[in-house]
Amino acid sequence: ELRRVLLVFLQSAILKSAKQHADIVMPGYTHLQRAQPVLYAHAILAFHEMFSRDIERFNDCKKRSAVSPLGAGAQAGSGLTINPESVAKKLGFPKVFSNSIDAVSDRDFAAEFLMACSLTAVHISQMAETLVIWSSSEFGFVELADNVTTTSSLMPHKKNPDPLEIARAKSGAVIGDLVNLLVTLKGLPLGYNRDLQETKPPVINSAIIVSDALKVMTCVVDAVTVNAEKTLAAASDPALIATDLVEYLVNKGVPFRKAHETIAEIVADAADKGVKLPKMELKEYQKYAPEFEKDLFELFNPKLSVSAKISHGSTGVEKVKKAIG
Repeated sequence: ELRRVLLVFLQSAILKSAKQHADIVMPGYTHLQRAQPVLYAHAILAFHEMFSRDIERFNDCKKRSAVSPLGAGAQAGSGLTINPESVAKKLGFPKVFSNSIDAVSDRDFAAEFLMACSLTAVHISQMAETLVIWSSSEFGFVELADNVTTTSSLMPHKKNPDPLEIARAKSGAVIGDLVNLLVTLKGLPLGYNRDLQETKPPVINSAIIVSDALKVMTCVVDAVTVNAEKTLAAASDPALIATDLVEYLVNKGVPFRKAHETIAEIVADAADKGVKLPKMELKEYQKYAPEFEKDLFELFNPKLSVSAKISHGSTGVEKVKKAIG
């Protein structure tokens, strides 16, 4: 339950950051290379979606784990007149076990919990890594608050994202706990075995790590500031409009494959000549495709590129506003 609450807190911080920087344009990335202009809010909201799925997984885990084992005895049940259903109801369990041997040896609930923790930790790690990159001197897209950074013991100018790096590293321990548990379970014969005693430490350890990491990430995101000037400058790279040029030709009736090949050729030739795409003359574009008209130069605006996106779940301004709520 605590993990779900902490996830909601982190999601609230993400929504707050998206609202505060709703109009900021930045490059979107694939393979860590600039791809297309997107809204910062759209990018940060991607993590909101990941954590929503994590909440669903914890909810599912709770539903399947809510089975009372009381009354199963050591493994064969009991010869006494007992009422497992009544005890389960009083303890708040919606269900009671169906097989006494399974009841005493089942640790699926622990594995499912650790799987939910592991995926949450992976998402935390991915977000931490993204913020480390965005806050680096080479990118400079965001600035982290002083209370979530440290200086160097030698270099006084440093502003190191230590909490993010620790959160990123700790995610590996959670994955290790999951593997630890599964390896313990995989060789057990039917029934209770003392090996199951060793399933508790990884569950407890991961619960603590994920809880602490979620608190850290919430503090970081809650106070992050975005450098709109740097993000826009990076998003203004004309190469990021290549896909828009493809769609321009498609809207003019050119088949997508042909349009893609045409723009790829234009980009390659422009790079060989050392010419930026917006600096090419219209007649040069028309040598590749007669469908080009003067309005193509209007495409070389990252903000307009973002506004042009109208599909469901896209980075379009209206779509992102709807996502923020």
